[in-house]
Amino acid sequence: MKKRKELKKCISKTFKLGAIFILLTSMLGLVGCSRKENKKPKEAKTAEKMLKEKYNEEFVTYSVGGRWGTLTNTTFTVICSPKDNPDLKFKAEIDKDGAYMLDEYVTRKVSYSIEKSLTDYMRNNFEDFYIRVGAAFRYTDLNKSNMSIEDLYRDHPDARFIIDIVIDNKNLKGDYTKNLYNNINSVIKTNPQMKGKILIYIVTNDTYQKIINYVKDRLDIDSKFDHILKGSKSFNVEVTGGAMDMTFDTFEAKCK
Repeated sequence: MKKRKELKKCISKTFKLGAIFILLTSMLGLVGCSRKENKKPKEAKTAEKMLKEKYNEEFVTYSVGGRWGTLTNTTFTVICSPKDNPDLKFKAEIDKDGAYMLDEYVTRKVSYSIEKSLTDYMRNNFEDFYIRVGAAFRYTDLNKSNMSIEDLYRDHPDARFIIDIVIDNKNLKGDYTKNLYNNINSVIKTNPQMKGKILIYIVTNDTYQKIINYVKDRLDIDSKFDHILKGSKSFNVEVTGGAMDMTFDTFEAKCK
């Protein structure tokens, strides 16, 4: 009987110690989270707050920099993305006191939708390629996160997009020119008001790998992109009214 009582006491103590341990662990976890939140730069908190107020979505900040504006550096730049889509990174310029914000969320979101559609089509015929769709415009009145390309052209009929397509020449087999032409047309035709320019580069595997390494985790492309592609076969195609201004015969000749 005595042994049973001692055993019960031992079990009771063990449960109490376990409960205390769990409580302490939870408290330390909360403290850790709090510290992480406190370590977040003030500018990042300002950016995420202003973006949430504007679009009613949660955002994540990846970097803060690019300060300018008088001697006190009143403006800063952040790279953000929606919390639920880290691939959709965009840039925002914000006043440090939250007086104003110029962001590229909507333009990047519309560009990203074209980029994704074209990528999905091309995956059926090509293995190694890189696509980047950029907006050749900057409007300050875009504040609807669900804006479609049709909405964009209704409000801004002169909006233009720049589409870079880099293809590893090892993909060039069979009717690749026909497949490429049809893939591009399939996407453009779904956006009958689309305007802009397509830049097509057919490159060696070595150049392709350099491009992939260069654009990895990069938001903007600069002159280095052109430098890597220098000497590669390339040509431009204008897009107006949702169609390529180039016949298939001309397109095919430029690919070869």
